Amino acid sequence: MTTAAIWKSFEAQIATLEQEREAVRQVFKHLVSTPQATTLSPPIFTDTPSSNRQEWFDNSSKSHSPHKESLIASISLTSTPLFICQLVLDCQGDRSLLQRRLHDSEMSLLSQIKACRETQFLYTPNPEQQIQLNQLEKDEQIRLAEIAKDKEIELARITSEERIIMAKVDKDIKKIVKDERCRVAQLDKEKEIRRAEIFAYVRKIVKDERWDAGNFEKEKEIELARITKEERIELAKVEKDVEQIAKEKEIRLAEIIAEVRQIIKNERWDVGNFDKEKRVELAKIHKDVTKFQKDERWDIGNFCEGEGDQAGRAGQGGESALGRGGPRRQEAGEGEGDEDGRD
Repeated sequence: MTTAAIWKSFEAQIATLEQEREAVRQVFKHLVSTPQATTLSPPIFTDTPSSNRQEWFDNSSKSHSPHKESLIASISLTSTPLFICQLVLDCQGDRSLLQRRLHDSEMSLLSQIKACRETQFLYTPNPEQQIQLNQLEKDEQIRLAEIAKDKEIELARITSEERIIMAKVDKDIKKIVKDERCRVAQLDKEKEIRRAEIFAYVRKIVKDERWDAGNFEKEKEIELARITKEERIELAKVEKDVEQIAKEKEIRLAEIIAEVRQIIKNERWDVGNFDKEKRVELAKIHKDVTKFQKDERWDIGNFCEGEGDQAGRAGQGGESALGRGGPRRQEAGEGEGDEDGRD
């Protein structure tokens, strides 16, 4: 590395340190100018890469505490380096500690700037070297200008070629799109024709089906009417046969009832005749018994007439006995008659 390059690197480092020192001064001035009760607002990052800011926010969110959150409230600067934000978080709400840390940081930055200037002084070029350095810078600028011009020419050429290629591609794309649209239109047309054919075929099938269905329904109605007529005729015959059978059954039932009544009447007549004959027979038997008793009493009376009082008393006792026996036989006869009547 040449002396001029080293000198330039120190110049860039000193500029960076000066920016950080200025940021520390602004934060310190902000702290001094705000009341103690005012909390600090989150700093605004304007010169810090977004990846570093996100990383700092991620790390700080993991270690947040009520003190840190109350401290980061009202800082609003044009540029705030990350080390200052981290310093604000480390102080955990202590303003005096933050002021001391900022003062120490400013002193450290001043020391670094001073050391860099002292070291840079060792690499300061002499007048001849400065003239040579200026010539080199001028040549470098001319060379960079030529390179930039060549780049612009090349870029213009590339751009022109790209435009030509893009125009050709656009033309090809348009042709492809046109061909594709024509092909799609042809396919749509063929599809519509095929769909119309299918619809016509389906309509024909439906029409034929409806015709067949109409004929079938008509034939079915005719057959149903014929069957209904035959069923009605058969039903009329059956009803007529049923009425005839019912009429015959009623006649037969009437005949049976008449026969039963005649049988009951005959039974009653036979029973009446049997009772009448039985009564006549009983009366005859009773008459015969009465006559026998009378004959018995007459014979006993004649037999006992000349035997005396004793024989007379005996005869009276026998008459009484015979008299009592007569009614018993009569009752017995009546009992037999009753049993015969019940039989």
